[in-house]
Amino acid sequence: RASWFEEDRIGTALDPDGPLLPWLAGLPFGPEQTVLAGWSQGAALAALLGLARGRPRPAGIMALGGFYPFDDVPLDLRPPFPPILGYASGSSIPRTGAALCL
Repeated sequence: RASWFEEDRIGTALDPDGPLLPWLAGLPFGPEQTVLAGWSQGAALAALLGLARGRPRPAGIMALGGFYPFDDVPLDLRPPFPPILGYASGSSIPRTGAALCL
């Protein structure tokens, strides 16, 4: 499998019959103890899983070097937000102090 979602449709990662949500549900700890983290495609998934409407809020999100094509996904952008660490720049290597914390 090359991706957790169909190309150009990141919302397909939230399909309850797909592999991702059952895997998360099987973890031995809850979302409030989980920091979702990823690089590139994983960053998109971390942000999606942490901010999609109807999903439980994680303890934090770390999305590095990602893309955020959420046109097909309703987001829950009401505070309080989980702590979010993100990085976006022309460089493919994050530098210390170059991250944005919200």
